[in-house]
Amino acid sequence: FLILFLGLLLNYLLIRNYKKLNLTIFLDSDFKKPQSFHRENILRIGGLSFYIIFIIIFFLNSKSYYDLFFLSSACFFIGLIDDIKLSNSPKIRLLLLLFSINLIIFIFNIETPKFYIFNLDALLSKSIFLNIFLLSICFLIVINGSNFIDGYNGLLIGQFFIILVIINFINYYYFNYELLFFGIAFLALSTSLLFFNFPKAKLFLGDSGSYLIGSILSYLLIKTSTSTKFSIPPFFFACIIYYIFFEVFFSFFRKLILEKKNPFYPDNKHLHMLLFKLFKKNNILIKANYKTGLCINFIYLTSLLPLIFFYKNLFWLKIYFFLLLVFYLILYFTMRYKCLKK
Repeated sequence: FLILFLGLLLNYLLIRNYKKLNLTIFLDSDFKKPQSFHRENILRIGGLSFYIIFIIIFFLNSKSYYDLFFLSSACFFIGLIDDIKLSNSPKIRLLLLLFSINLIIFIFNIETPKFYIFNLDALLSKSIFLNIFLLSICFLIVINGSNFIDGYNGLLIGQFFIILVIINFINYYYFNYELLFFGIAFLALSTSLLFFNFPKAKLFLGDSGSYLIGSILSYLLIKTSTSTKFSIPPFFFACIIYYIFFEVFFSFFRKLILEKKNPFYPDNKHLHMLLFKLFKKNNILIKANYKTGLCINFIYLTSLLPLIFFYKNLFWLKIYFFLLLVFYLILYFTMRYKCLKK
């Protein structure tokens, strides 16, 4: 409740006093970018308020998770580069993220989860550099995926909330109380952000916020997986992150092969953007926006429910992960066809 109150209070004060605090640099007034849907200036300070409360959360705990602190801090400040308009180059941010993540994994020796794919785990046991590289790719996909789906009211925060609830249950069951503390605190913090971001946005997360949430999300998923001693197969965690993961993976090759364009630059043909276009034809802009977030998160949550019945069965988890990706593709190309038809 303390974190929820602090989050609500801080966001309110920042929104009311942004001019006095010289935060006008955080105003998002670029209405021409591909992923833009708003028609008025909105503050991209969700990441800033999240990070301030995050520091409080960290020092309220035992101060043992320095790897989480430095990882999330690095990602926040890299995202901040775009929010305050120092650079809008995705390649520069990608290189900075890759360097920072690799360095933090190496310094803090973050444990790599098992993959259970062919002989990959045997290869990982023989090479520390391959370990670091693959783990950094896992972090990078979730962080960039979080940034990809950010932009529609409640979409990223709602998905963050759903995943936190799932891993909090797991950490409670396996007595991982320090991870559970962070999970509950981030639930309260995401609720305070949702209040100002949904249904009508008074603030955006910005790149700093989406990178921060992505880094926290990837860290908690990996730590929760390794702390259960793999009694819950890592493919379970792959399933609950499938939407964010495949949004990055599929979008990269879609842009490269179908669109014949640079895969590092944004466009307006992601799944949630296609759904938004369909809603926009029958709704005013703000309704189409929050309906997109609600609809995607409802579909996402519904698709996770079957995991309850086989969450410890590696074989069925692998099958279901593949089915989830097929489900995404069917949904995507159905939406794309309907958009082209109209």
